[in-house]
Amino acid sequence: MRNVAVPQITISPEVQAGLDAIVQSRLATEKAKQDAEKAKQEAIAQQAVEEGRIRVDQAKLQEEARQQAILQDIKRQQLEAELAVIEQEKVNTEAQLELTNLQQQVADEQALVDIAKELALAALYEKYPSFVALQIALANAAAIKPTDKFIFTQEGVFPNLIFSNGTLPTFNVNP
Repeated sequence: MRNVAVPQITISPEVQAGLDAIVQSRLATEKAKQDAEKAKQEAIAQQAVEEGRIRVDQAKLQEEARQQAILQDIKRQQLEAELAVIEQEKVNTEAQLELTNLQQQVADEQALVDIAKELALAALYEKYPSFVALQIALANAAAIKPTDKFIFTQEGVFPNLIFSNGTLPTFNVNP
């Protein structure tokens, strides 16, 4: 390439105005292209921002849902544990009640064993009144000591009791 020197040329005002209009038109076209490209790039950037915001919102919702699922699982496990405790307490209560009932049955049977002799004697006394009289006589005989003294008198006669310190009269207490 070579540099060419162009002598000073004078252009007519109409041609200059036409050239200026062409340059102005090219500049306006170029500016419009640049404005369109800028608007397109801004739209893409705005779309990327919106997509990012939507992804963040979706991630938040997904995380909240995940946390809620974890919380529900923990609550379910807690309720299952509480239910297991309640069921075990029920089993323990039923076992304690059964044990108490068995202990009561044993106590009832032991009470019957403890009073069996007295019940048998009561049945004998009821069935055989002469056996009662015999038992009274045996009880009286067992109460007499070898040093005791007896005085037999006729009916209606009251004996006097004689002790080492003197004689005491007896009195009828059943008139």
